[in-house]
Amino acid sequence: MNLRDLEALVAVVETGSIVSASRRLNLTQPALTRRIQLLEEAVGARLLDRATKPHKATEQGIKAYEHAKGILASVRRLRSELASPAGEIRGEFNLGIMPHLSDAFIERPISHLKETFPHLKIRLTSDWSPALQDKVAARQLDLAIYCLADGDTPPKGISAVEICRTEVVLVASPGLGVPKNATIADLSRFPWVLNGDGCGFRNYIAHTLQNARLPFDVAIEISSSETKMSLVAAGHGIGMIAPDALAECRWKDQLTILDTPNFRPAVRIWASSNPDTLKLISPIDAFLTCIRSLAGEDATNILAA
Repeated sequence: MNLRDLEALVAVVETGSIVSASRRLNLTQPALTRRIQLLEEAVGARLLDRATKPHKATEQGIKAYEHAKGILASVRRLRSELASPAGEIRGEFNLGIMPHLSDAFIERPISHLKETFPHLKIRLTSDWSPALQDKVAARQLDLAIYCLADGDTPPKGISAVEICRTEVVLVASPGLGVPKNATIADLSRFPWVLNGDGCGFRNYIAHTLQNARLPFDVAIEISSSETKMSLVAAGHGIGMIAPDALAECRWKDQLTILDTPNFRPAVRIWASSNPDTLKLISPIDAFLTCIRSLAGEDATNILAA
């Protein structure tokens, strides 16, 4: 058994096929298949079900995959720590974040990163969750912070850890006529002013209404938080906003918080990292430690929209 054999198993399980795993590892398909066979011989168990197309991991294969991920992560961390003292890590750190994360939630971890790794050059990319996941999978980002609708999970092909769960409040202009104590059916009768498709909160609302077989009408799609709330205050539709952001909103006196006891829009914040980024394991760990600490202090202060 060797590390390359473990890498082969992880690649097959995460990409879902021998072909995709071969591309990830830059190997021929026969070479990758041989690595899997050597690993199976070493552990004395069948790890892939070759009767399925594409091959799926057996029960033993899933167990081996989980162990392999941990082993490879430990090896990457060891190599990183031995190769470069913390203050000497150089190069680019490509960080992807979803729109509308609060300034505090991003600024403090980045400041911590720059203090701990002063020679690191940070490149920030802002995009919606599906695009960030794709960029991590394509090795274009070293780390991505994004949100998914409560109950959704990241795709199987990328590694991910959950940071926290957070909620928003629904707001509307009193003139729109939405009942203050609104049911899901009540909400479905009114238009919405929301972020673009790909926003975790929008997806949560869409899934909830669709599962209840109720209509979902997005009247205005806009990214700007301030403009969005001005349009909601003008009566163009129901909006959503983080509690802390509402407290600072210039339109708050023209908005009514809707009491929806059976409908609490929520998302979970996730982090996904590029497993091939060996030298950046320490910066990634430092960044994640900091944002977990912030989320633990106040999960309602994560979003600015």
